Amino acid sequence: MRIFKSIPLLLFLALSMLAASDTRAQSLSSFSAPAAHWVIQDTIPQGILVSFTPSSCIYGRLYLPSTAVSEDRNMLMAVIATSKATGIPVLIYYTEVSGNCVIYSFGL
Repeated sequence: MRIFKSIPLLLFLALSMLAASDTRAQSLSSFSAPAAHWVIQDTIPQGILVSFTPSSCIYGRLYLPSTAVSEDRNMLMAVIATSKATGIPVLIYYTEVSGNCVIYSFGL
């Protein structure tokens, strides 16, 4: 059980190292919250859109990057559905790109 408590810390440390070496991630932001009231949509052509998150983005909107593959979209939907069903917080790291908030990493 203790390993599950340390996963967010390990994820944070790993992302911190990536952010230090990646100039795109200089404005990396994050939050952790249950997804009870979030709205998830599969929009065309943008892809997955998550709204009403506690992010600092307009309407709390977050997008998966254009490079996301179907496994990424499926995993994000599964993580949010799990959070809605169990109340476990979702941890999301995101960055602002051209006025849109793009998900950099996510997990439970």
